[in-house]
Amino acid sequence: MLGIATATSVRVSNDLGAGHPMVTKFSVIVVTVTSILVSIVFTIIMLIFGVGLGKVFTSDSQVIEAWSSLAPLVAISLFLSGTQMVLSGVAIGSGWQAAVAYVNLVTYYIIGLPIGRILGFKTSLGAAVSSAFSV
Repeated sequence: MLGIATATSVRVSNDLGAGHPMVTKFSVIVVTVTSILVSIVFTIIMLIFGVGLGKVFTSDSQVIEAWSSLAPLVAISLFLSGTQMVLSGVAIGSGWQAAVAYVNLVTYYIIGLPIGRILGFKTSLGAAVSSAFSV
């Protein structure tokens, strides 16, 4: 998704700079729909083959069991992260780099980390919360 976000940023900035707002709008719609579809495909793959993917990397039953319990959270994170990354690329291409930086800082450091810390250490959720808020 990082590559798609970078390409989107370049495309949006070039189209806006050339004075083609309708082409920019169409490009944003196409890349947003594409990123959602790609994210859905990988989320489904993760949900279907989550346990099997754990077995590819290890034969330890405890690690496979932990992975299979975290796979649905990783799948959700894949979907949300992919969509967010592409929309950030659109915003950067539109010239809103500072806004994207501030949004990322606030959502990660001010919102995500404290919530993850509270849920990870003050509840019995442990690693499940840590992996959900790591993206």
